[in-house]
Amino acid sequence: MPGPAGACLHTMHLSPRTIAKGVGVYFAAAVSGYLYLRSTKAPAPSPCGCGASRPAANAAGDGSGGWDEAPASPAGGQQTFDRLADRYDSCINVDETFMGVKLMRRWLMRRAEGDVLEVSAGTGRNLPYYDLRRLRSLTLTDTSRHMLVNAADKYAEMGASTGSARVRFELADAQHLAATPDSSSGSSESSSRAHAAAGAAQQPPEARQPQEQMQGAVGAPHRPQLRQQQTFPPRSFDCVVDTFGLCSQQDPVTALKEMARVCKPGGRILLLQHGKGTWGFVNSILDSGAGEHYLKWGCWWNRDIERIVRQAGLRVDSMSRWHFGTTYLVVARPAEEA
Repeated sequence: MPGPAGACLHTMHLSPRTIAKGVGVYFAAAVSGYLYLRSTKAPAPSPCGCGASRPAANAAGDGSGGWDEAPASPAGGQQTFDRLADRYDSCINVDETFMGVKLMRRWLMRRAEGDVLEVSAGTGRNLPYYDLRRLRSLTLTDTSRHMLVNAADKYAEMGASTGSARVRFELADAQHLAATPDSSSGSSESSSRAHAAAGAAQQPPEARQPQEQMQGAVGAPHRPQLRQQQTFPPRSFDCVVDTFGLCSQQDPVTALKEMARVCKPGGRILLLQHGKGTWGFVNSILDSGAGEHYLKWGCWWNRDIERIVRQAGLRVDSMSRWHFGTTYLVVARPAEEA
């Protein structure tokens, strides 16, 4: 006798194409809802490890044609990143995990070697992904002292045994990286130390106190010194890295040109950025919330990154776009004349 009806079970076989379509639909719905909620609610911090927070003249300053209103003052932009510094990592960890950004950071940082400069390093979110055994030196820069202090603390917690590369933390502006012929900054180690000492002396006591306490505490990790060197000799780095920093630059094209100037001929410029997407409905969401997002987080999230890279004259080895085209993964080199 045949068994009960419930015993007649049929296995459903799904083709790889059907599974891929299902995953694609799910991911599209998830990202669309995520972007919508971020635009209609109080925006979450954008995944920028930036800190180069000088505001743009307008969101369309890169030719993207986006939101175009008067931005906050430069001081306001800088204060935004200083205010976010201590809670920045906890604010965006979920975002980056959900969007796969951490995997992208790892992929990109594994291509860094030699003498490496990271621009707009923020709280040092890329630090865990560098292979320090492949580096001679790693210099992390930012305009926000509070962000960079967090990055230095993060490195101190990692311990010196993670690699033999010399790691430094320096306050520097991405739009003014390369030293001019008459600039003494970066021309010698002694002038750099003098500049750093002068910068430290100008800090208010409340800004200097945390560093002094960290270095003086018995058994506590030793925070690397923050240096005030603001420029670097042209063609002095094998690799320049910027992850989610162009969104906060007043002039992102100039920032990329400066990165090219301090990069050695044939060196690499590694970029992980977010901006204008390839889908119209996504760009509408980004444009509609761009002004409020900038005022709250110091970041223009609707810039045309591909156009900015072209305008800067970089030689692109590879470029891939993710999340409806809003996330850009770029490996480039300086132009011959840089």
